[in-house]
Amino acid sequence: MLDIDKMWDVLHFVLTGVSTDHRIDDNPLSQAVLGVTSIEDLSDYMAYTEHSQIADIVAALEQFDMDQALEIFRYEKPVKRLNYTQIFGTMTKKRRKS
Repeated sequence: MLDIDKMWDVLHFVLTGVSTDHRIDDNPLSQAVLGVTSIEDLSDYMAYTEHSQIADIVAALEQFDMDQALEIFRYEKPVKRLNYTQIFGTMTKKRRKS
């Protein structure tokens, strides 16, 4: 398991253009972050992806232009749609104390 703390929402936003509040069930980029099948009745979010679905997710990730997405993310969408300043600011402060 990979724990990326609060960054999973940012990653989903960069890959899909929407926050994790707007899960895209048929989008392999959304599935790469959120998994395909969520496990119910847990206090934390947890999901899994069947082996047969991995190839489509990997192909979508390989075709994704991360540099272009990051440019859009940096200059347009966060200001208009999401406020990640608090997340990044908190993470920066934690790293400075370390």
